[in-house]
Amino acid sequence: MKKQLKIFTLILALIFLLPYTVKANDNMIKIWVNGEYIHPDVDPFIENGRTMVPIRFVSEALGFKVEWNQKNSVATVFGSNNYKIDFNIGKSFFTKDNLVDPKSYIDMDTQSMLINDRTFLPIRYVAEAFDIKVDWDSEFNTVVIGDGYISPADINDFQEAIVINVNDGNNISVKINGANFIVRPIGVHIPEGKSADAKLFNQAVIYTRRLLEGQLVYLEKDSTNIDNSGNLLRYIWIERPLTNKPTDEEAMKNMYNALILSENLANLNQTYNNKLYANLFRELYINAKKSYII
Repeated sequence: MKKQLKIFTLILALIFLLPYTVKANDNMIKIWVNGEYIHPDVDPFIENGRTMVPIRFVSEALGFKVEWNQKNSVATVFGSNNYKIDFNIGKSFFTKDNLVDPKSYIDMDTQSMLINDRTFLPIRYVAEAFDIKVDWDSEFNTVVIGDGYISPADINDFQEAIVINVNDGNNISVKINGANFIVRPIGVHIPEGKSADAKLFNQAVIYTRRLLEGQLVYLEKDSTNIDNSGNLLRYIWIERPLTNKPTDEEAMKNMYNALILSENLANLNQTYNNKLYANLFRELYINAKKSYII
């Protein structure tokens, strides 16, 4: 029995070690091109401080054509405006030619390589030869080609949730990782249905249900995590913000709490601390009331 217990304990230990083994792949070089990560079938590597990439795969992702001259060991990349660049394998220069101007020779501080029948070129020279922005995210080992890249360090960690049911607008049922929770939107309060604001209550609930029910949303915390009943206090985003510090413009466009204030369907609620968007919410509430009176 003791022997079986030892074996079982050893198996558990190995299972808990597995995630750390997988995480070693975080050091792999990743390539991001014009809005998305691409995944070549051979891995890039760094040579003499330059990132070498399988040129056919990356060039085609950029919309370029690549030809290989077996006899002369030359890889040619055809870009736009009749430009082409020739890389001689094993040489520390490349030529740029637009079929009109004289051919130019450009020195490199590394060489193009042929490895296992794959041509590897320094991607910075390829991109810059065609006037394409190229950068390197050293923290996440990522070659960045083109515009619009956002480092994972700047991507927010908002909690994903599925809205199951809008109970009354002040209590929203969601499912997070398979578990059910109630979310109270921070900073806002929909008037009670039995009050003189019954009409407003009904409008607010209809609006909230149309906007949220059945949708994937992104929950953002503030200084207070839960209310006195144990419900989650959150800002509810209908689209994930670009960074951990969303702008007011993003909130007015994609945050439920701000949207329902703008629609004049909720009052301000300062029962729990609303530090992140207090000024914005106050402005939206005042402006909505002014518009309603007019």
